[in-house]
Amino acid sequence: FHMKKILAITFTILAVFLSTPFMGQDLTPAQVQMMTTKQFDSEYKSVFKSIVSLFQSEQYLIEDLNLDVGLITASKRIEESKKLSLTSKVSVVVDMLNDKLTEVKMTIYSGEVKRKSRGYSTFMQEKEEMVEDPQLYKSWFNNIAAEISRREARLD
Repeated sequence: FHMKKILAITFTILAVFLSTPFMGQDLTPAQVQMMTTKQFDSEYKSVFKSIVSLFQSEQYLIEDLNLDVGLITASKRIEESKKLSLTSKVSVVVDMLNDKLTEVKMTIYSGEVKRKSRGYSTFMQEKEEMVEDPQLYKSWFNNIAAEISRREARLD
């Protein structure tokens, strides 16, 4: 079971990093908004808590959480070697449109941290870009929908 979970997480992170060739496509603002925004037929708190739960199950570190303004930021770092770490950062804004309709805006960033040592000094070089892979956003939104359904079924 533990190995399956590690593999699932590894594939999720790899999807983020393999999407790097899709970066820099020069999408229009309207295309970016379509890719990064989804509405759910659920109550605000249910959607918000489902996103937090999903991040935790994917082993993301929740960096900022504000239920009042609907902001969630989370990050994950995978140490590839002593010299390289891969990073994934996600920023989410959850907006209540009405009692049963909630909009989610998600932005995913992918990056790497390279370390070089010289003597007693260590130098770090960081690079980070917005992921512009529609399939990755679709996958995250599908996972959020599944988590909402799971949580709501538990409450019935």
